[in-house]
Amino acid sequence: KKHPLPFVVLKDPDGAVAKRYNIEGIPALFVLDGKGKVAFYDAGYTPGLSIMLNELLKEISSKDQASEAHND
Repeated sequence: KKHPLPFVVLKDPDGAVAKRYNIEGIPALFVLDGKGKVAFYDAGYTPGLSIMLNELLKEISSKDQASEAHND
């Protein structure tokens, strides 16, 4: 709440979600596309992840915008 984020952060204090989806690394990161499908998953620390995520989010955003334009 101190620093609002432009994305959802899931807290899983009892590990129920981690067990259900077999998540073994912490932190775990999921990126969903505009249709709610998992476009990217990463667990643990990955060097250069912020750069990779920036590119992925640009790609997903472009695809979502193209899809919306096609549906109009």
